[in-house]
Formats: sequence, C-alpha cells, structure tokens
Amino acid sequence: WGGEEFAILATETTAAEAAQLAEKLRIQLQQQRFGSVGQITVSFGVAQIDESIETFGALFKQVDEALYQAKEAGRNRVQVYGVSL
Repeated sequence: WGGEEFAILATETTAAEAAQLAEKLRIQLQQQRFGSVGQITVSFGVAQIDESIETFGALFKQVDEALYQAKEAGRNRVQVYGVSL
C-alpha cells in the first residue's frame, strides 16, 4: 500500500452497490478544491467477498488488481474486479 491508498469496507453490499458508492465518492472528490493542491482525482478498485475469498489478503489482492486496471485505463474511474473495461 502506498501513502495515498485507503480502503472502505461496506458490509451487506453487492459489488454493483459498492461501485455506485465509489463513483459517488469519486465525483464528490473531483468537484472539491483542496487549498494549494486544487482539484484531485481518485481511482477505485472494487471487489466482493465470495466463497473463493478465505483471507483479507486475498480480498485486497483482488481490490489491488482492480485498482491497477483503473489506473491503466486512464485513472479517475471505478473498476470492479473481474469486470472487463
């Protein structure tokens, strides 16, 4: 994890609902101005716990892969693990 990464754990939420939440946050952050920094953008990786996930490490690996895909696709977007761009 880098210094600019964070996680949000949303219980009782589907991947689609989590992606909608992430998109709302992405838009809200993009619309804000942060002092001398100005405008920022954010990329989100989203994954859902299923029967194949046995540890938080496995979950965060999927999240990290989705985040990497979002960044590779141009940043400032939401990417759900296992969903093609």
